[in-house]
Amino acid sequence: MKTFKEQKITNCGWALDSLVTLDFHSRGIIKPIYEHMVKKVGEPLTTHAAAKLFKALKEPKQTVLIGTGFLIKPTLNPETDGPISAVLLARAISRLGGMPVLVAEENCLKVLRACCASAELILCDTVDIARKTPHSVVIEIMPPASDKGATKAALDKLLSMRPAAMVSIEHPGKGADGKYYSLLGYELENWPGAIDDLLELVGKQGGLSIGIGDGGNEAGMGYAKPEIDSITPYGKLINACSSCQAPIVASVSEFGAYGLIAALQLISGEKVLPSPQLLEIVLRAAIVAGSVDGCSGIPRAAIDMIGVRYIKSFIDLLEGVLVCTEEFCPTRPFFIDFCRGADIGAPGNYSGGHG
Repeated sequence: MKTFKEQKITNCGWALDSLVTLDFHSRGIIKPIYEHMVKKVGEPLTTHAAAKLFKALKEPKQTVLIGTGFLIKPTLNPETDGPISAVLLARAISRLGGMPVLVAEENCLKVLRACCASAELILCDTVDIARKTPHSVVIEIMPPASDKGATKAALDKLLSMRPAAMVSIEHPGKGADGKYYSLLGYELENWPGAIDDLLELVGKQGGLSIGIGDGGNEAGMGYAKPEIDSITPYGKLINACSSCQAPIVASVSEFGAYGLIAALQLISGEKVLPSPQLLEIVLRAAIVAGSVDGCSGIPRAAIDMIGVRYIKSFIDLLEGVLVCTEEFCPTRPFFIDFCRGADIGAPGNYSGGHG
């Protein structure tokens, strides 16, 4: 039988999952993908990943790699889906005692720097310096996968850090033919770095691997391949083959990462979920630095056409679930006890809270 706390986390995890999989765009593919993922995982995806990540951070200053970056033609500037949450996750990991290292293509560098400064993080040149600096982060460049020599050097350097975990957020993963694709079936030529390979190598090296995606072509989404191939357009070709240990699927990858941060707050008891105001500051900093809304290509404060007003409301909802869970459960343990199979007594004899 689960303890009261364990059951509370599970129940709250289902609530967080339901929020991050709310189909904002009415695409019709998120719930079916989620159902395949959660069937294989066997528990809520957000709290499953967060529990593993929190455990990986048990020892102080453990390195956590965070891969992100999806470049949009014709400018090849990064879209807003990915970099914002990657930096906010780095902020959360730093506050939980970890050593976050952002990994992305060179075109993402200006945006990530701006986001880090706006998210109350100190950007350091090396991990050694960052370990001595509170609230710090490091950025490492991932070259195009087509540059084999540079890619091997980058992978060797990152793996030599012996990362305790890696999280990939909205970064493409290679499809069945070894090429990278957009959800619309266009080949992504010459720019994607081997972040999907890095994710799997971290897992093989003994670290935790978490993949966050919103369509199937992202690194780590191979966790449920081939089950989801028939769910998404061109799925057999474009869906990523790379897998991970803890997948999170969401209507927007950013929202999946926010769900992960909320779950970290639930499990750790530390306030790591950003305020809606801070999120807006980071998002607007990304736009000023050159990021664009991925669906429209316009430099506006939106993520996949979801305006900042609604994104801030989404953060409020996540926070609301956490706050209401903590306030309600101790006063009315009846439901948690029922879910975990504890004795709740005969009808009408419950003594906790109001009848």
